[in-house]
Amino acid sequence: MSMAETILRQVRLTREEDEWLQRWARDRGVSEEDLIREAVRQMLAEAEQGADQKREEARGAWEQVLALMRGRAHRALPPEEQGTGRGWTREEIYDDREEHLAR
Repeated sequence: MSMAETILRQVRLTREEDEWLQRWARDRGVSEEDLIREAVRQMLAEAEQGADQKREEARGAWEQVLALMRGRAHRALPPEEQGTGRGWTREEIYDDREEHLAR
């Protein structure tokens, strides 16, 4: 990894956090920098996975709402009009309008 591809970031750690970081890096045989980068990548991956899961949950909830609305709309129509998509024709609307205007 070249220096042009990275950004220097300084963070303040408590003494306990610093000791933990040093110990963990030593135990794993990696540098503290590598350990921090790995932790950041893992957090980003988990956040993305969580966002994907939330999108899927929202999509599923929306599908349930649509199904409920369609079911209720279908039941609200008289039986002879169920399945046609609407309970009127354009001609009926125009006829009703003409009758109303003729009064």
